[in-house]
Amino acid sequence: MILLPIGGWLWLLPGPTRKTTITKSRHIKGSRRFIFLVALFLFFYVGAEVGFGGWIFTYATALKLSTATTAAYLTSGFWTALTVGRMLAVPIAKRVSYCSLLFVNLAGSLASFALILLFPNSISALITGVCGLGLFMASVFPTLLSFANKEFDLTGQMTGGFITGASFGAMSVPP
Repeated sequence: MILLPIGGWLWLLPGPTRKTTITKSRHIKGSRRFIFLVALFLFFYVGAEVGFGGWIFTYATALKLSTATTAAYLTSGFWTALTVGRMLAVPIAKRVSYCSLLFVNLAGSLASFALILLFPNSISALITGVCGLGLFMASVFPTLLSFANKEFDLTGQMTGGFITGASFGAMSVPP
């Protein structure tokens, strides 16, 4: 009820003005392949994100590294680190190129996961790896979409292909 006056006020505001200049389209040949590759990458990325979020609890309890309560906190730590990483990525993305940010994100994610695999019986390595993975995975999705928008004039159909790939990745990987 409180938002109704605000919604009404926003409804009465004038819409944005359209640019009248004609910009050259940045579509290049092979855009279908680019869409497919980005959608495939997002399929694997979102699958890894959701899968890891569901897997870490089982991993910590099966190896008897923690109790069920601590493993739940560990899972919560991953999702919290992912959220904090997305908030931190906004000011960083303004200063760093897309390619550099993607490279750092992917390298940091691999290093964090390698830490978990190299020290399988260490709760400290597990906590550090989980939080690091959450931080580094956080901005991969938005950075890749921004990069794609920079390379192409994204349409709703292209973006829909990306989101479809990501959604199939979330549904395909068992938690």
